[in-house]
Amino acid sequence: FLGWLSSLGDNYSLALVTGLMATALLQSSTAVTAVTIVLGSQGYLSLETAIALMLGSNIGTCSTALLASFRSCLEARRIAMAHVVLNVLGAIIFFPLIDFFADCLRYLSPLLPRQIAHGHTLFNLISSLLVLPFLPCFARLIIFLVPDKK
Repeated sequence: FLGWLSSLGDNYSLALVTGLMATALLQSSTAVTAVTIVLGSQGYLSLETAIALMLGSNIGTCSTALLASFRSCLEARRIAMAHVVLNVLGAIIFFPLIDFFADCLRYLSPLLPRQIAHGHTLFNLISSLLVLPFLPCFARLIIFLVPDKK
């Protein structure tokens, strides 16, 4: 696994998919983020590759909510779908900006582990804040994606 992660180089797409799959399998974005931080601190990953892994990890963490919601009430299925849509849209927005985002994170701290942690926090914060002005539209989208089965 270490060899695989260190071979990602600057292949951000592969890093995103790796983060998604690892998190879906482990069912823990915290574990994948911790591994990413450790590998980054040991020089196996660049900040940009770590960000791509983190984006995938944020999508992969939705698998737990989706699995838990399959036999749940309508509201639980909608919340799980909202989690998926929020993280996928966030990754779509951030993915083309990985290099710029990494440059911004370097201003926050000179330490790579902190940069990765800040990136994870800022991704989630910014993604959530970006959807706020569009909450009515976002809610309609989720209701459309998970309709009431009357």
